[in-house]
Amino acid sequence: MSDCIYCIDNDILKKLATFQLFEKTIQAFDVNHQDIRVLDTAKRTFRSKWERFQKGRSREPDVDRIIDYEKTLALAESLPSIKEVPDFVLFSELANTEDIDQGGAILTTYAIQSIENGADILQFTGDKRFIKALAQVNLPQVEILRHRIWCLEQLVLKNIEIYGFETIKEVIVPRRNCDKSIKSAFGSGLKSESKNTLWVLTESIRILKQEANDLLAPYP
Repeated sequence: MSDCIYCIDNDILKKLATFQLFEKTIQAFDVNHQDIRVLDTAKRTFRSKWERFQKGRSREPDVDRIIDYEKTLALAESLPSIKEVPDFVLFSELANTEDIDQGGAILTTYAIQSIENGADILQFTGDKRFIKALAQVNLPQVEILRHRIWCLEQLVLKNIEIYGFETIKEVIVPRRNCDKSIKSAFGSGLKSESKNTLWVLTESIRILKQEANDLLAPYP
C-alpha cells in the first residue's frame, strides 16, 4: 500500500468519477481512500451545481448533463478533506496569482507544507491554467512540487497502460464531451484507435510540460 498522500482537485474528482475511472485510478496507484485529500468545500460546490442543473439553472447544461454528479458528490462527502489552510501567508500568495483559484491555492499550500513536514505528496489536477500559472510563481516553496503533479491526460494514459485501451475507451467515450482534450483524444468515439488516441494524449502532455517548469510527473 502506498504511503503517499494524494491531493485531488475538484475538476479531476468530477471527471474521474464521470469517466468511471476514480476507483481504477486509485488502484493503479495502490491507494486507499484514506490516503486522499479533497477540498472541504467540494461537497458544497458539487451539491450546488447539481441542484442548479436539476432546476434548469445550469450555466453549462450540455456539460452538466454529462457529469455524474451523484458519484462525484458521494466521493466529495466521503473522502478525507482539507478543512483549514495550513499556511495563510503562502495561501495568500498563491490565491492572489492570476489563474490560481482558492481551491488550487488551498491544495497546493497543503501539499507544500505536508512535504516540508516529511510527507510524500502527489497532486492531481485537471486545470492546465493552474499548472502553467504555478510554474511561473516566484516562490522557493513551489520548487518542492517538482515532478509531483499529474494532469488528466497523464491519468487517462496510466489507466490505458494498466487496464488496456479497449476497457478505458468503453467507459470514457459515452461521456468524453465533458473535457475538450479527452474529446479530442477519443474523437472517433468507439471507433477510436489506440495509436491515434495515445498520440493525442502524449502530445498534449508534451506541450503542457513545456510550460510546466518540471512540475508535471515524468510520465510517460
